Amino acid sequence: MKSVAINGGVPGAELIILGDRLTRRDRVDLAGAASPLSIHIMDLDEECRHRVAGLPTSLNWPRAIYGRMLLPDLLNGRSGRLLYLDSDMVVQHSLAELETLELEKLPLAAVPGPHRHLDRDPSIGYFESGTLLIDLEEWRRRDIGTAAIDWLSRNRSARMPDQDALNMAVGRDYVKLPKKWNLSPRTKDGASLAEIAEAHIVHFVGTKPHRRSCTTRGREIYLAVRAQTPWKDTPLMSDTSEEIRKRKHQIGRALSRLGRLGRRARQEQR
Repeated sequence: MKSVAINGGVPGAELIILGDRLTRRDRVDLAGAASPLSIHIMDLDEECRHRVAGLPTSLNWPRAIYGRMLLPDLLNGRSGRLLYLDSDMVVQHSLAELETLELEKLPLAAVPGPHRHLDRDPSIGYFESGTLLIDLEEWRRRDIGTAAIDWLSRNRSARMPDQDALNMAVGRDYVKLPKKWNLSPRTKDGASLAEIAEAHIVHFVGTKPHRRSCTTRGREIYLAVRAQTPWKDTPLMSDTSEEIRKRKHQIGRALSRLGRLGRRARQEQR
């Protein structure tokens, strides 16, 4: 977010944040990170939570990942295009080129990815959903969000839940973007330092750069931007803190399952 404000080259842009039960402190910090750009902060409401209820989640795939499926519908009063970016991305160079990119009456543009695990014709291809340049009207006309949610509700074991669902909903109907718009330093081939330096958007998949143990190439890009945010003095996450976070998540899921079993047992007794 801060990297968009610093490096995006889009001074008139409005940043839209879709969260899940954001606190007041979260909102203050997010506004500070967005400065000097304007920001519109939204939270998943009950209708949104109902639409994605039952879809697969995990520690690394929280309910908020489905925000990209819902956001065009939540912005129903708006037209034009929306640039969606995952939260683990850093913008290094201008985004202005995407303002005029021809979308060819297709719902979105994205960077093709290497995954070929979906049960369909391989020639259809596959795109990464970290960067999505969305034509809001065309997305809504095709009802992409509903199609993706419906597919995932029937395919809960999908390897990449939200990304697979969007690929199934969109098919081959998307504009292919160059890798510079969603470059991951952590790939099988490994992006070179020159590729990382030239990339407009760097995507830190895998071990996140806010972890002390992260050794991903290009991490210094993230740290330089982080130093200009409200979180600049927040300590980097240790392996111990990450383990505690995992345990809390596991306990929470176990308690949730117990609660569901208890409610089911009480209903059966009636």
